[in-house]
Amino acid sequence: MSFERADIDKALDATGKTQLITACEEKDVARARRLLSSGALPDLANKDGQTPLYVACKAGCVELAQMLLAARASVSQANSSGYSPLFIASQKGNLDCCTRCAAPR
Repeated sequence: MSFERADIDKALDATGKTQLITACEEKDVARARRLLSSGALPDLANKDGQTPLYVACKAGCVELAQMLLAARASVSQANSSGYSPLFIASQKGNLDCCTRCAAPR
């Protein structure tokens, strides 16, 4: 599947969900990899301020979190409630994601 650059970061619905956020919700590592390789922005948030890294950490998908961090996703970008990816990972008990987010880059 190829992605058009103009549409890659376009919101899919009224919530502002992007293709990359959807891939993270679905824990679809291959799709997320293709999107990032095609230029998807790793810090583009939905209307609630949730970034792909936030979604991956909430879901406990370490492979996605690691991939997003390698793409320079921000660990400190908070959602509209003030919660960062590290915070949500800790709240959900996703310790591997916590470790990745807290590691120096």
